[in-house]
Amino acid sequence: MTSIRRRLLFWFLLLSLIGWGVTMAATWFQVRDEIEEVYDGNLIQKAHELAEMVPVLMAPGESGPGQGQLQLKELLKSLSHPTSDNFYAATLSARIWWHGKPLHSAVSPQTLPHPGNQVMETSNGMREWRRYTYYDAKNQVLVEVTEQHNARSHIIREIAGAAIQPLLVLVPLLAIGAWLAVSRGLLPLGQVVKSLHHRKPNDLRAIEMRGAPVEIRPLLEALNHLFERVRVAMRRERQFAGDASHELRTPLAALRVQAQLASRTPDPAQRERALTRLVQGIDRATHVVEQLLILARLEPAEQLPDPTPVALAPLVQAQQEGLSHLAEAKQVRLRLSCVDGQVTGNAEMLSVLLRNLLDNAIRYTPEGGEVRLGCMELDGGMVVLVEDSGPGIEPAQRERMLKRFTRGSQDQPGCGLGLSIVERIAQLHHARLLFDDSALGGLQVRVIFPPAAA
Repeated sequence: MTSIRRRLLFWFLLLSLIGWGVTMAATWFQVRDEIEEVYDGNLIQKAHELAEMVPVLMAPGESGPGQGQLQLKELLKSLSHPTSDNFYAATLSARIWWHGKPLHSAVSPQTLPHPGNQVMETSNGMREWRRYTYYDAKNQVLVEVTEQHNARSHIIREIAGAAIQPLLVLVPLLAIGAWLAVSRGLLPLGQVVKSLHHRKPNDLRAIEMRGAPVEIRPLLEALNHLFERVRVAMRRERQFAGDASHELRTPLAALRVQAQLASRTPDPAQRERALTRLVQGIDRATHVVEQLLILARLEPAEQLPDPTPVALAPLVQAQQEGLSHLAEAKQVRLRLSCVDGQVTGNAEMLSVLLRNLLDNAIRYTPEGGEVRLGCMELDGGMVVLVEDSGPGIEPAQRERMLKRFTRGSQDQPGCGLGLSIVERIAQLHHARLLFDDSALGGLQVRVIFPPAAA
């Protein structure tokens, strides 16, 4: 399981350790360079001091050059064996050539080194030294001063250790502080989780945003938006269930009455009428259930499933052919006029929209009337047009007709869901549903679709 606390602690400590390591490395190299400069300066200074002392000690005097050479050897010996107990004092050794002759110990190499006048690093595989060679051309004095690395290495280790020790103590303190800081920072999130854990299933109130940290506000806003959508969906479901049960109760009760009448009456003619009404009631109940199932599938949808370009002309022609038998039964003339054009949408839903519009128009058109069905282009989009010669709908009542189970006339069979379904499908297609008076004397319904590219 992924833990935000562990992840924050891991990255916080990792970055802290990386920063600590970089700081230590930078400190180490800076201290080393500074110490190298100090000790190299001391090495150069000793070489120059020896070069200045040689002509003085070797000059003819009362004591003679032999005595001066002896004093010089004693001086060189004191360099390699310092009397100071200070561990940081450098351990030096020196070799001197006077007019090309060595003045140092006879066991030392007699080869004259090259006077490079620069500090050099030398090693014999086991030990390392710093060496500086200086040549005084005026007095023909060549001085070579060598220093062991022991003092330099010791002071570097001491300074680095002094810097590392506080940081080693600081690491566990830093870990504890980071854990406390992260835990305190996650307290608001824990409070939200606790409040949600103790909520009842039907409690869909918005989460209080006051005092919430900026980082979790998007999460709280998303949860509140989800609660609102669930609340709306539940309200729709309750309303849908209530409307459906109310609408189905009447036809089912009528079916029961007709079935009982058909089973009890001895009169064949009365039994035939009861069976005919029973079949009509079954047809009506079937139509109601079909419409309810369509509406139940459309209600929860927030957007079209897999929208694709759909040609309207074939759909319009298919619905005209599929409902032609209803028109023929009432001797209603169906006129079709449709141009080629596409809309972005769902072909199955558009077929339901066209079928409901055409079915309503045929049902409410009197015998011998006329229904026109067509589609045309408008401002880059498409318009579906259905108009009839029926009684029409008063302008004040047209908005009310979009509500569920609202019927324009009780004389015609139906359940009052057709226009509600049409409106829902139009909403999902971002189309506008408009009512107007028809030139045929009845109702004109227009569904205006946006351009397919939109």
